[in-house]
Amino acid sequence: MTAAIQPPLFDALDTAIGTTTILIARHAEVHNPQRLFYGRLPAFRLSEWGEKQAERLAEALAGRPITAVYSSPLIRARQTAARIADRHPGAERLVTGLLNELGTSWQGTPYSQFKAGFSAYEHRREPGDESIEEIAARMVEFVERARDRHRGETIVGVSHGDPVTILRLALSERPLTVAGIRSAEFVGLGSVTEIVYSPGDDRPRLTTLRQ
Repeated sequence: MTAAIQPPLFDALDTAIGTTTILIARHAEVHNPQRLFYGRLPAFRLSEWGEKQAERLAEALAGRPITAVYSSPLIRARQTAARIADRHPGAERLVTGLLNELGTSWQGTPYSQFKAGFSAYEHRREPGDESIEEIAARMVEFVERARDRHRGETIVGVSHGDPVTILRLALSERPLTVAGIRSAEFVGLGSVTEIVYSPGDDRPRLTTLRQ
């Protein structure tokens, strides 16, 4: 499994017959004036710029034959997914916890209170705090379920920065480490990772799409 060195434009790839394409998007920018590590806290909506980002993302994906749009339960992801789904009125709209943000007891903490290099994965303080491996497992499960349910189709899943980055590492069989997540591999707001399964292939091709 390799990521393309020269990513194509969103509308540049034609899907071959029988090919399953899973587009994993990160939500757009969030309104967070207090600079909190918001995690799964409710009511963190898209910012004004985030609304524009989401519209731009939806426009970029408008030409794709999308049959289903999945989203994390969090409002920022659902807002982003709604923009995409609006361009595809026949597509199913679904919400799944498999695409959720990192679950951590650090949520609600101002970023100013964290020391440089702090990682919620290396400083888990509650038994229920998610590990990198747990996030990888549920994100891979989403891809496997989506591939099974939507064979030969193109679908979208809207998730969050850490989960999407961790999924990329897992599918590329790279080490699941904090350094790997915080590298240049970390996905940007409104970005899309295309996961393509060609007929007969068990391993996907990963591509970072650009607008």
